[in-house]
Parts: sequence; structure tokens; C-alpha cells
Amino acid sequence: MSQEEIQARQEQLMHEMSKRIAHRVNRELFEREMSHKDFAALINHSQGVVSRWLNGKHNFTLSTLALISLTLDIDLLEPQ
Repeated sequence: MSQEEIQARQEQLMHEMSKRIAHRVNRELFEREMSHKDFAALINHSQGVVSRWLNGKHNFTLSTLALISLTLDIDLLEPQ
């Protein structure tokens, strides 16, 4: 596999992972009847930042994933 093919597949996989994480968090918020605004206030971030995180296109940092996991008391690495 060429470097270009690897890079393209990496980008595709990162996008899929971001979408799955965003979907998982959005589902958790829905089940808790919590809006993005409520969640943003809970973690002391703006609603805009949270919306960017949860649109499915954000490249999450480990720090952000840890914050979300701790705040919602969920394991984002656990298969669903």
C-alpha cells in the first residue's frame, strides 16, 4: 500500500471514529435529557465548542475524550 493510500484510509478511519464518538455522546445526552447547552455549562465550555465536538467531524484530543468520559461517567472506548 502506498503512502497516499495509507493517508487516505487514515483520514477515512478518523472521520468514522469521530462520527461514532459524536453519536455516542449525543445519544448519552439525549437519554439524560441534556442539551448541548446544558453539557457545555457542566464542563465549562461554550455551546459552540460542544456543538463542533458533536457534529461528527471533530478530531478529538485524548484530553477532550477523557473530559467527556469523566463528565458523563462513560467509557468511550467500550464497544457499543
